[in-house]
Amino acid sequence: MRLLKRGAIFLLVFMLLLGWGCKGKASVANVGNEEVTYQQAQLYLALTLQEYEKIGGSQIWEMKIGGLEAYDAACEAALDSMILSKTVLSRIPNRQKVLTLEEEQLIEGAVDILYERLGTETLQEWDITREEVKNYIQEDYYVSTFISQMNYSPDMGEVDRLVEEAFVWYDNVNVAEYMEKIRMDTIFLYCGQMMDDQWVSYSEEVRQAQYAKAEEALERIKAGEPFDKVRKEYSEEEKIRDAAAFNVGVVRTDNAHMFYKGQLERNLWEVLFRIPAGQISEILECEQGYLIVRVMSYPAAGKQDEKLYRKKLQEAKDAYRLQVIEEQSAQGINRIIEQWQEELYIHVDTNQWQQIMESVRMKISAT
Repeated sequence: MRLLKRGAIFLLVFMLLLGWGCKGKASVANVGNEEVTYQQAQLYLALTLQEYEKIGGSQIWEMKIGGLEAYDAACEAALDSMILSKTVLSRIPNRQKVLTLEEEQLIEGAVDILYERLGTETLQEWDITREEVKNYIQEDYYVSTFISQMNYSPDMGEVDRLVEEAFVWYDNVNVAEYMEKIRMDTIFLYCGQMMDDQWVSYSEEVRQAQYAKAEEALERIKAGEPFDKVRKEYSEEEKIRDAAAFNVGVVRTDNAHMFYKGQLERNLWEVLFRIPAGQISEILECEQGYLIVRVMSYPAAGKQDEKLYRKKLQEAKDAYRLQVIEEQSAQGINRIIEQWQEELYIHVDTNQWQQIMESVRMKISAT
């Protein structure tokens, strides 16, 4: 189970897009002495769905994440979140469940905004009282605070190994080839998007539609329309230097249209650097989608390029080391929480949880 980033999740409560009916107050899950009510379970699921939709829009529900339909993946994540929260809550001493006046005011403000967002009528339909809303937000705040204060020291030998492994290609690359330059402009049509730190592809139907748009754009260019004009109408990346396919390397230029060979997705290297300056490519495919490239020129490499490469490589290693330390620490804390879970009695009423999942799914399908 992945450790969730919960630092300010309780502040997201008032951004929910809910309107679903509510059942009685039976327990949906028990984690040790902590319980998840039907109302709380709906809030956990609603928060998770809202986060998914915030990242991927309403079309997210047509995608797959980790081999699962996006909705099923969200439900699984919500259930994990419930169990994690109640597990951590069971470990927090009562003496730490004390709020300052400022914290109490912050939580009351979150409750007010949630009430305003959902409306009294909806909350009454759910049979959720103000006290229950406050308890939910307050519990989430306790858990977030407690996790943020947990300490775990990773194995620095393992950290060094991971850094060395990640940069072995860069340490042995032909620097002169890596630093070759190309000036180009691009029409980029995406076939997916980043979701929870992984690339999620659109459906085959959407991919075919994107390819058809690329064909249409290329036909207009070949018919004589200016590349810039067509790009403004079709490209889904306003600044092409921001495209993920053009930012895979450790050294990147600051010029809007200039790129080092090594910062391009590697399966584009051979294709792009064979296109004569002044010409336009056919439709190219990369991991993120389809592109049409206009090659402007191939500037000569400068004398300082290798020195710049070594400098940027070290900066990238240092930044990655900090990232690995953070990830290893988070994984260590997650293992501690998983050990706590193994020590607890955990029961989920699958029938009630399924009822919640299906009622929400019907609402999504109807909108």
